[in-house]
Amino acid sequence: KIPKNEATTVALQPYPGARGADARLQTVRGTLFWSSKSIEPGNMSPQLAAVDAKTGRMLAAGDQKP
Repeated sequence: KIPKNEATTVALQPYPGARGADARLQTVRGTLFWSSKSIEPGNMSPQLAAVDAKTGRMLAAGDQKP
């Protein structure tokens, strides 16, 4: 399983300049993933991302669902 800080780094890639606000380990339909929120400068709405906890691959970002 990848650590929380590595998942946060992957989750921030689609949002240049953003900072990680929160990350939680979750399971949906048998897939273990990190659910991460980030805040972009000038935009107070959190951006969401899901990162596979086993592979470190981005599963979803923005309004997509994992």
